[in-house]
Amino acid sequence: MTNHVGVFLTYDGDGNRVVENNGGVVTDYLIDNNNPTGYAQVVDELQNGAVTRSYSYGLERISQNWQPTTGNWQPAFYGYDGHGSVRFLTNSAGAVADTYDYDAFGNLINSTGSTPNNYLFAGEQYEPALGVYYNRARYYNNVTGRFWTMDSYEGSEFDPHSLHKYLYVDGDPINETDSAGHEPDIATTEGAIAIDENLNATLAQIENATNILAKQEAAAKIVAGALAAAALLLSADLIYENKAKNDDGKLRRGRIGIQGNDLAKQTKRFTRSVTTIDNQLATGTGGSKVSFSRDTLSWGWSRTWPVLKVEGTSALDAMVNQLGQNQVACRKSAIEKAKATINSGPLPQGFSKDFQGENYSFCDGSERIDIHVYQGTAFEK
Repeated sequence: MTNHVGVFLTYDGDGNRVVENNGGVVTDYLIDNNNPTGYAQVVDELQNGAVTRSYSYGLERISQNWQPTTGNWQPAFYGYDGHGSVRFLTNSAGAVADTYDYDAFGNLINSTGSTPNNYLFAGEQYEPALGVYYNRARYYNNVTGRFWTMDSYEGSEFDPHSLHKYLYVDGDPINETDSAGHEPDIATTEGAIAIDENLNATLAQIENATNILAKQEAAAKIVAGALAAAALLLSADLIYENKAKNDDGKLRRGRIGIQGNDLAKQTKRFTRSVTTIDNQLATGTGGSKVSFSRDTLSWGWSRTWPVLKVEGTSALDAMVNQLGQNQVACRKSAIEKAKATINSGPLPQGFSKDFQGENYSFCDGSERIDIHVYQGTAFEK
């Protein structure tokens, strides 16, 4: 239980806040840990045992249903910007009833409308009684741009931002969010911008296509992301099937690496994300492993059965998906050449090649992708 100037907060065994007592007004929160957003969310608010407000969710909060002191239940639907902040609410008729504007750190600088709503900056819940945002593990003070309590992560010498125990999203609230209260979310605004730009470019190709075949080819690019995700799952199955059928006792070793000075700042994020990639590819027990050291994110293998093309391309795609928009842009041609090389396999023992990235003004020339086959062959069909 936490007590702050007459406000008492109670948490469950998982660390979710479940009760708030503000000056004798007790609000119970019904929490759903298994929802599409990936984070614990409030589905109902109750007072004196009666539901006073309920919420529905998709990949983010869709709507709230609330009841005035006297009157019927009223729905309000959330509208977000690219950062995930709530910018407006609409009523059941689809008309905008409320609007919100924030500064970079989430201070509300302008609002219109009177619909009761505490879900604002970055889509998180504002606590009016405390004057802070509830970001699950910790409370965020948007006035100071800092968390109230220390980060439990000890930090890394290679990521100076991580050594600041109270810093919010590495001091970059425009491009980052922190839904868990521990560290910046993997899916950043940079990634959303990159997806949006790619999708818009593809849609433009469809609009400008002059024949049916060209339109079909352009439309196919839209599902490329979904196919890449499917390939991750497919490769996990193929690893075990491949091992069972083709383990010949001959060692195969090598790696695919994404390098550059621009990666050195992201030790904390990549250290976390490699576990996610390993789980997707099931590589941890498959004789291969994703790892990050200093300025290189890499997928390496050491095993006695063939390394498949689908594994190489899936691992490269999974690692590229962890990069920001500029990081991808600086390696665009390198990514394309690396994929083409993987798909041209098998590559012989001793193969070693670096693929240089782009030469844009925001690239420093260190950005590249390398493929090395130390022992055996790699990238069979």
